[in-house]
Amino acid sequence: MPMPIRRIVIALVATSAVALSACAYTPTSGVEEGDGPATEQVDTTTTDEADTTEGAETTADEPAEEETSGEESTEEEPAEPAVASFTEKYTYEDGIEVEVTKIKHGKVTRANAEYAEAKAGTDYVVLTARVKNGSKTRIDASDMWTMTYGPDGDEAETVYVSGVDTDMTGKILPGRSKTATEVFAIPTKYQGDPVLEFNFDMEHEAAIFTGPIA
Repeated sequence: MPMPIRRIVIALVATSAVALSACAYTPTSGVEEGDGPATEQVDTTTTDEADTTEGAETTADEPAEEETSGEESTEEEPAEPAVASFTEKYTYEDGIEVEVTKIKHGKVTRANAEYAEAKAGTDYVVLTARVKNGSKTRIDASDMWTMTYGPDGDEAETVYVSGVDTDMTGKILPGRSKTATEVFAIPTKYQGDPVLEFNFDMEHEAAIFTGPIA
């Protein structure tokens, strides 16, 4: 039996509505929403990595500069001072010369032990040093002596001997010289290699002498 026209119309309208509804549906979540934050995270990560890399390069460069500075300062360090023997002159760039001109030996006697401030029988060495001013300026002289001896570098005590102690004080004019004498208690067994540091003013480094004085 033929379908009534009314049912046919209703069926067609229903079918058309379903078809139109299917054509109008589009996804609005998922990929597009995820692309935005994902892209921003990549950009942020990339920026942070770039900043970290730049910072690492800067940090890596800084130690290299410090090492270079250290090498330069090491190269600029002054050389070790020269050392003369007791038979040589200690010379300075400005023309000043220092030398030990006399060496004498003796023993403290009972008679002068109290004056010498040393025990009777103590071995002593009398040293006379001369400073010749070969520079163009005067020297404000003030002698200071330090004598050491032995494997441990013991400092020698000063012995007072009547008539042999002279100081170097006052001015030394260009071309002039002055002498000074000092007496040290040094055991005979250590007189083969003592070390003398002699300062004649406050401007120059000490003149250093070493070697046998026996």
